[in-house]
Parts: sequence; C-alpha cells; structure tokens
Amino acid sequence: MKLLILLLSIPAFGQVTISNVVSNAVTDRSARVNVDLSGAATVFVQCGPTTSYGQRCGASSGSTNSVILITGLAPSSTVNYRVCQTGHTPPTGCTANQTLNTSAAAKFTPTAPVVVDTTFPSSFANTFPVNANCTDLSEQIALAADEDGDDNQLVSIPAGAECGGITTLGAKTGENPNGTGVIVIASDGVISPVGTRISEDSDLLIRVKSI
Repeated sequence: MKLLILLLSIPAFGQVTISNVVSNAVTDRSARVNVDLSGAATVFVQCGPTTSYGQRCGASSGSTNSVILITGLAPSSTVNYRVCQTGHTPPTGCTANQTLNTSAAAKFTPTAPVVVDTTFPSSFANTFPVNANCTDLSEQIALAADEDGDDNQLVSIPAGAECGGITTLGAKTGENPNGTGVIVIASDGVISPVGTRISEDSDLLIRVKSI
C-alpha cells in the first residue's frame, strides 16, 4: 500500500491573506496602494529601486480594505514594492513584488504678477474725519461708502492715533456702488507716495474699491 502525503501551504497563525494589490494616484514622489485583507491587520509597504527594497514607505491598519500612502519616491523612476503584514517574516508575510512608475518631477509655475493700481486721486468729494481715539473709524468708513460711488472719498485719521481691533471694509452702499470712485483711508490726510509699502512705521493707508 502506498501512502500519499499532501503538503499544503498554510498561513501562519494570526496571518491574514493580502490580495488585490493595486497602485493608483501615482505622482512624482508618492502613490497610493490599495489592498484587500482577509481580516484586521497592520500592513506596510517595502519599496525601493530593486527587489532588495531597502526602505519602509508607508503603513496602514484596517480590515477588508486598506489604503496605504507611500511617500519618499524618486521622480521618473520604476519602484519595486510589496505589501507585508506586521509581525511576520518574509516571504510568508508579504505579497509578490509589484512595480509602479512615478511621473516626472513636478514643475512649479509661478502665477503671473497682478498689477495693482496704487495711484491715488488728486481730489475728494468728501472728507470724513475720525476721532482722536479712533472709536468711530468703522462709522466714518460706512459714511464714505454710502456716498456716490462715482466720487472719491477720504477717511482721515489723526496723526498719532492708534486704531486697534477689527474694522470691516464693507461694499459701497450709496448711489452707483459699482462706480469708479475710490475710498482712501489716510493718516491726517497725508497720502504716501505711489508704490510705498505699508510697514509698522508708515502711515495707515488703505485704498478701498467696490467689489
């Protein structure tokens, strides 16, 4: 009589089955790896330029489905990777080798500069003086906004006044709210030269146009 012996590959105790390994959302330096797990487990990705891998690129804890973000990749390269379960030694705890190709290095394209008109009017239809303690700044701005939007308005803050707190610069509410007139807020009526950058030492200077 012959004895037939079957040798089966049985997962180690506590080991889950990792299947359906798919990479997506690949960029120049990162990617996502989706896997299906037969049970709750912590899995991680080994990755590198060869099947020697060399680094741990990401990890995730989950059950049934798990998404692992892998980072630290090199642009324009082929990446070898495999998914392993924490606590088990390869090869029984890892999937077969997979590959993905990263994109070329992303190029930064600066936004074209926006030209801002810093030219101030030579005259104003009305001037709205602010108290020395600056408590009525919002009120004076609102009064200026309620004037004809085609006219230029000046809100004048006394020299040396400190205007703390939050001041809302609302939309124009008077006639012609979309007019070409502007509202200028200046310290003691003094307007800084065109193009002057506002700093802690400069006069408060705000130009408000309708939105």
